[in-house]
Amino acid sequence: MRTTHGRGHPYHGTTTADGSEDPSLRTTTANGRRARLRSSRPGPRPTTTYPAPRPGESPRSYLRRLCEHGAERLYGHLTGEVRERLDHELAIIEDKGLCDYFLIVWDIVRFAREQRIHCTGRGSAGDSLVSYVLGITHADPIANDLLFERFLNPERRNMPDIDVDFDTRRRDEVTKYIYDRY
Repeated sequence: MRTTHGRGHPYHGTTTADGSEDPSLRTTTANGRRARLRSSRPGPRPTTTYPAPRPGESPRSYLRRLCEHGAERLYGHLTGEVRERLDHELAIIEDKGLCDYFLIVWDIVRFAREQRIHCTGRGSAGDSLVSYVLGITHADPIANDLLFERFLNPERRNMPDIDVDFDTRRRDEVTKYIYDRY
C-alpha cells in the first residue's frame, strides 16, 4: 500500500494513493507522535534500561560483546577498518549514554525474529555498523561506504531514530512483548 504525505490531512501520511484514509496508518502515526512526545527531552538519554544479562555486566560491556560477536560472524577477524569503525561508533554511543537504547532495539528485533515476525530496520540507522552487526539493519555500511555521522553525529543533542518496520498482521505481538518486558 502506498501512502500519500499530504500535509493538509489531519493525520499527515495516513491516506492511501487513491485518497482514502487508512485507519491502521492513523493509529501508527498517532502512536509514533505519542512516543516522540514522551522521548523528547534535552540530550539523548533513554528512560528505560536494558536488564543485565549477567550479574555485574554493564549495558556498555554487553553491547560491545554483542557487537564484536556479530562483527566476527559477518567479517571474520576484527582487524583494520571494521575494528576501527566499530570502536568509533561504540565510543560515540557510549559517550551519548545510548547503550541501553541500542540493546532495547536489538532485543525487540531479536524477539520478532525468534517469533518469525518479519521486521526490517531502515532509514539512517542503516549507516551504522553497530546496527548492522546487531542484525537491526541488513545493509553493510562499510561495503556501501555509508557515513555513521549521518545517523548519529557527536554534536547531536536529541535521540537518534532507529526505524524498524514490523509485519502489520503481528505488530500487536511485538507491542505486547515491549509492554511486558519494559
